[in-house]
Amino acid sequence: MYLQKIKLLSYKSHFNAEFAFDLGLNCILGVNGSGKTNLLEAIHFLSNGKGFQLLNDSYLISEGESFFRIDGFFETNLGNSHVACVQKIHEAKILTVNEKKYDKLSEHIGKFPLVAVLPFDTDIIREGSEGRRKFFDQIFSQTDVEYLQHLMVYHHNLKQRNSLLKWFGETKQVQFDLLEPYQVQMALSGQIIFEKRKQFLQDFLPIFKRIYVELSKEKVGEEIDICYKSLLEEMNFEKIFEKYFDSDLKFQRTQKGIHSEDYDFMIFDKLIKKIGSQGQQKTFALALKLAQFELLKLKLNMIPILLLDDIFDKLDEERIDNLLQMIENKRFGQVFITDARAERSHDLLVKKKIQFKKIVF
Repeated sequence: MYLQKIKLLSYKSHFNAEFAFDLGLNCILGVNGSGKTNLLEAIHFLSNGKGFQLLNDSYLISEGESFFRIDGFFETNLGNSHVACVQKIHEAKILTVNEKKYDKLSEHIGKFPLVAVLPFDTDIIREGSEGRRKFFDQIFSQTDVEYLQHLMVYHHNLKQRNSLLKWFGETKQVQFDLLEPYQVQMALSGQIIFEKRKQFLQDFLPIFKRIYVELSKEKVGEEIDICYKSLLEEMNFEKIFEKYFDSDLKFQRTQKGIHSEDYDFMIFDKLIKKIGSQGQQKTFALALKLAQFELLKLKLNMIPILLLDDIFDKLDEERIDNLLQMIENKRFGQVFITDARAERSHDLLVKKKIQFKKIVF
């Protein structure tokens, strides 16, 4: 699969633009603020129906305009596909494939796989558990429709339970019979999600560890690890609801469940966010994304698109060289790299004898 071309209308800094791409490496060059990352984000939209960050999509509309439109033209194993995304102010986003609208945007997930390596990826390591859960949920949802369905069911019922807890707190009345149907569904979907997370992590870990060593050339082997932390290892949902009900009622929200679990990122048996160097954390984050790429390729039998935003500014010379070696060895399919320093990209890629298409802003 690869993206042949993209058309942008009133999307951020691109008022009316069209770009054609090579099926291999595409190098997008221009000074900071010229729209390089905006182009990558538009490509991300075609794959995931959303931008890089959880912002109101209306903010992505060019100043003074009332909507944006993105059109992407893909070549896949099943033929050519035209993906279009339209966002109007104060209206629901519309995503279509070959002019056919989805009933639910979630149906698009996994159809045009993509992995984005971004400057803020180390936030996954340094910040709270929500970012780590979302990272893995995104991967698992793209490779398993059942996982995504149960995740959506769980969060719908979680929202309903939280609304009841708030109402109980405000009225000083507790009606357990109202909670029961939501808790039953949360337990059913939550248990399936728990089991699938454990299985997916078993598939992911060997790929991740191998890529970390390739990037760092440090033979750390089993000294890096990812540990899935879940209260369900100790008790079932019925006991969780019972044990934490008083706390839930006090804070008017559900404290424990698969929505509050975490993944510990470890190096030398300690949390990497506490003892890891900046270089180790960057390598860990990049290895996470490249392992995501490999797992999607394996599970979907399709090569994802790879976006590398300002990657040369974020890694040291050795790690850049190791990453370029992977590109040279054709480990990836279609790749997009942005760089504010055109001469740097040119020199690095020419030195490696890597063919690339140059797009200059």
